[in-house]
Amino acid sequence: MTIGIAAYGPNAGRAVLDGLLGTETLGRGAIGGFAVVSVIDRAGVHRQMCCQTGGTSGLAGLEAFHDARCAALISSGPNRPEPLSQFLAGQDGVGLVTGHRLPQRPGVSGLPLNAAALAQIAKGADPEAAIRAETEANPEADFGLVAVTADGRIGFGNAARVRRRGDLVHAARTEPDRGYALLANSIHFNQGLRPGDAIGGLIWARLTGTPGAHTLARLSRPVPVEPAAEDRVELDADGSVLRIVRADPWWPGTPGTVTVIYSNAPVWQGGRPLGRCATEVFARLDGGMALPDPAQHSSFIVERT
Repeated sequence: MTIGIAAYGPNAGRAVLDGLLGTETLGRGAIGGFAVVSVIDRAGVHRQMCCQTGGTSGLAGLEAFHDARCAALISSGPNRPEPLSQFLAGQDGVGLVTGHRLPQRPGVSGLPLNAAALAQIAKGADPEAAIRAETEANPEADFGLVAVTADGRIGFGNAARVRRRGDLVHAARTEPDRGYALLANSIHFNQGLRPGDAIGGLIWARLTGTPGAHTLARLSRPVPVEPAAEDRVELDADGSVLRIVRADPWWPGTPGTVTVIYSNAPVWQGGRPLGRCATEVFARLDGGMALPDPAQHSSFIVERT
């Protein structure tokens, strides 16, 4: 398992999904396969949804999870052992424990490591203390845990074995009424990108409702593509592409999949410059229209300028 995210606060359910989608868009590696998403809803009930393949695109009907104030997820490559619920522990009114590497493996207590931490939290332990107890009791186990409680406390940590890895990503930020933490490994990003800052910024922007340094956008429907002297992408208020302007003089003679949103292209929204494309999009170019290709990633990251 390569990434675990937990969050508390306004729209925490949407925030953890933004974090995963941002990771899938910015990174390559063991990602975009299985995913488990859990929330503690406003009635205090633990609710969960899973998929074996597709990552965020394999999860449907999550709108009811978006406004939950307590949420967590775990994701990695495809086709993990069933039941997928073993990878993310949750309890009504208590909280959620996710993680990365192998958080479902039994520890010295005989319980799965994530379930053992959750049991301590249910007995009154602070999530940070509960995770520290598991990592210290199982130093050579291959796991890291991230916990969030129904009342908004967050804890996270890696076992000593995992801390020796050279491919770790972590990020966290908390305030009295909101916060998040994430742990990841085995995901490769563009050189020079600070993935913890970029992904964490997407999560924090959703929790606070304020613009971050990066934002998610999407080619969600067929849009016109027009020739011009320079590239440009125009977005609507929700971050969906309205129009693409293309300076590349070559156009395919027959419909085909090409780069329709180019790296570093200017992005406008509401008649004003917003930023530049940090990632690009391949789509089907048919005459003067760009059509999302189900086999390609249609989301992209805009770096605000």
